Amino acid sequence: MAGSSPDDTKIFDFMESLDPGKTIKSIEGTAIRDASSGHIADTVQVQGGIVPPAHSIHVQVETGPDLRDCDEDYRLVRVIGKGGQGEIWEANQVMLDRTVAVKRAHADTRAQMDFFKEAFTSAQLDHPNIVPVYEMGQIHAGEAGVPFIAMKRVWGKSWHSIIKAELAAQPFDRDRFLAKHLPILIQVINAVAYAHAKGIIHRDLKPGQVMIGNYGETYLLDWGLAIYLLDKDPAPPSSARSIDVSRVVTLESATNPAGTPSYMAPEQARFGTSQLGIHTDVYLIGAILYELVVGLAPHRGSSAAESIQLAQQNIIPPPPEDTPPELKDLLRRCLATNPVERPGAVTEIRTVLESYLSGAGRKTASLKITSALKADVEYTTYDELSDASRHLAEAMQLWPENPEAPECRERILGNFVRVALGKKDFLLAQLQADRVRNHGLAEKLRQEVDGAREEAARALRKPPLFTAMRVAVMAATWVLICVAVIAILAASRNVLLKEVTDRVKSIVTLAAKSVDPADLEAVGRDRQIYSLEFQKVFNRLSAFRRANSDIRFAYTLRPDETNGGWTTLVDCDPLDLDLNRNNRLDADERGNPPGTRHRKDIAEMKEAFSTGQVTSAEVSDKSGTYVSGFAPVIETRSRKSIALVGVDVKLDSIGSKMTLVRVAALAGGAMLLVLVTAMFVAFFISLRALAIVKMLEAEIQKQNSEVRGKNIYLG
Repeated sequence: MAGSSPDDTKIFDFMESLDPGKTIKSIEGTAIRDASSGHIADTVQVQGGIVPPAHSIHVQVETGPDLRDCDEDYRLVRVIGKGGQGEIWEANQVMLDRTVAVKRAHADTRAQMDFFKEAFTSAQLDHPNIVPVYEMGQIHAGEAGVPFIAMKRVWGKSWHSIIKAELAAQPFDRDRFLAKHLPILIQVINAVAYAHAKGIIHRDLKPGQVMIGNYGETYLLDWGLAIYLLDKDPAPPSSARSIDVSRVVTLESATNPAGTPSYMAPEQARFGTSQLGIHTDVYLIGAILYELVVGLAPHRGSSAAESIQLAQQNIIPPPPEDTPPELKDLLRRCLATNPVERPGAVTEIRTVLESYLSGAGRKTASLKITSALKADVEYTTYDELSDASRHLAEAMQLWPENPEAPECRERILGNFVRVALGKKDFLLAQLQADRVRNHGLAEKLRQEVDGAREEAARALRKPPLFTAMRVAVMAATWVLICVAVIAILAASRNVLLKEVTDRVKSIVTLAAKSVDPADLEAVGRDRQIYSLEFQKVFNRLSAFRRANSDIRFAYTLRPDETNGGWTTLVDCDPLDLDLNRNNRLDADERGNPPGTRHRKDIAEMKEAFSTGQVTSAEVSDKSGTYVSGFAPVIETRSRKSIALVGVDVKLDSIGSKMTLVRVAALAGGAMLLVLVTAMFVAFFISLRALAIVKMLEAEIQKQNSEVRGKNIYLG
């Protein structure tokens, strides 16, 4: 420590070894005592200063009261605790046959005097949250009598251990935690308020000094650092008795620093006691509240010395941002460096905590915020809107059912939308408009956003809908569709044609097998249509013709070896007949008697005759288009072809089917063209819209530079 004397350094070196969470009982006379270790340092305090023990110091030797022997009244059972001034035993009070706690003092005189003063102070505090003192006496340990006090035996746990366990539990619910522990703090405040009414301050308030009984009782323990404030009347007004100052600790006889470093008020961490008072306990209550809210004590040093230095300067990490506002404000007041800025009494703290737990205080604070928001003028900047949103969130945290909050929220959101539109920040405007719960207002704001977007879009030069590349792609697609339709039509016709061809081949094959080769040879030789052989072949062919109504012609032929071509043997139409009765013979009405030269001479005919295989061909002439089938007539002995059987089927039978196919294909193609064209146009419109959006985004980024890099709170 800069500028410190060797003795100052010695004291702080000693404190460096202490736990900042343990109580420093005293720096007085010739010793520094620690409650946990009882260690004594070779320094002494006189009137706020540190001097070496070699200096002469006048110390008044005090003697305790005469104590009666109680060896027969109490039977010690077991040690249940140890402190700086003695041990605490569980004992049995023989006369009343009840279990009590017996606190025995150490043997040295100074410890016994401190013990007497603590016992006297505790005996003055008759309160439900303070452990009552039954009796003081002495018990002999060997030849010497050891002072003791008998108190109520309390079963339970340290409040500090309960808090520590619950803070470590996961998941941690802070609201539930505070709802459980703030009522305990209020019970502690009740005990402290009673002590203050008696003119006594505790000086070492912390969760470790509070016992929670097995049935929910709350007890404030250890009044070893308590001080009587003599400017207070410690007795009720009706009492005429006065306090013997030799039996209590006063500001004049107390020492400082004393207390627990991690909780100390600034005035506790300095030498001299003149600045101590009720405000000191107020600070300590605030330190306990801080630990409940934050989870740690206020002065978190690595040693007692560091914690005392933090306490002297009152350096405290701020509570979390989401701390309830009324608790945050209460902490600020309780932990103020200047005692004047702290609450005037611990009962003020109790009032705030009770109000917080009941919700009344939160409602008042919430209404105060929303009333201020309603009174504000229109917001014109993001900073103003962010502040307003934060205030509204704070009001909602205090009181979610605040009836003024919805109106404030809608007003802030509406302002947010209009400010964002003014800055062309359309996305932010849309986001805030969608959060509005009032349907009418929300619809109005959305219309404003849409209108502003459209106006901004109109102000931009729109890219063309059709480009050369897009038109070329669309035209190529049209060509592909037309080619596909043509291919479908061709394939359909081929399928139908194959059906007719297969049927013609089947008929002509059966017809060729039904004809007797000998009959054909006789017809070729005689050439008489009235011969028996002609009639037999004619009847066979006519039977097939009648059975298959779509057969137009049926005939037999043989090669004309003299002139080439083919000569008719038997034709189903051997005579000239004016079938259509137009008084003239058309080409297909002329008869073909035996020996007539046949008008057809195609390769499929020669192929069938020479190979002995059935063939077919699509043939067109003046009378129309036919499918002709040819099958050889095989001479049985020689296995050679001697003639051909031909059957002609007009393609009228597939005409109606082809018409349906054409209509369907053309209709499908037309619909596909329309659909594809519509898809292309829609796609081109989307591309243009996307280009417009990108242009708008670029425009927004250029114009809305105010948003960039700023912390906008949306609420």
